[in-house]
Amino acid sequence: MTETHFEQVLSLLRLEAEAIEQTAARLGRAAVEHAIELLAACRGKVVLLGVGKSGNIAQKIAATLT
Repeated sequence: MTETHFEQVLSLLRLEAEAIEQTAARLGRAAVEHAIELLAACRGKVVLLGVGKSGNIAQKIAATLT
């Protein structure tokens, strides 16, 4: 039986949701707060890099921080 496009989309969404849940479970509150404090206290430049899609994301984050 071949999956329909709809079933493929649902499967992908469930897979992505599971990955987000796993990431959330691994995040430590102290580490996130420390990273935010470091960024907020930075008086110099924050350098973001990436190649391809991660480069596009880095550009968007850089634009948000300026």
